Amino acid sequence: MQMKSQVRELSASEAALFDIRMQKAIFERNALKCVKSARKAGVSWRNIGAALGVSAQAVHRKYSPHI
Repeated sequence: MQMKSQVRELSASEAALFDIRMQKAIFERNALKCVKSARKAGVSWRNIGAALGVSAQAVHRKYSPHI
């Protein structure tokens, strides 16, 4: 049984949204690397949060399980 692939060309808006999705994934990977590095260097959750524009609690909740 052969499966037919149904591929269609994306509209400009869809392509832009897909690009944003990919950029977000890259950003999140880089942010995690930076947070890990900062924590290893002894930077507080408060200072990391301030650098990212969020609270210490928010940054701790998001990244601490991955460190």
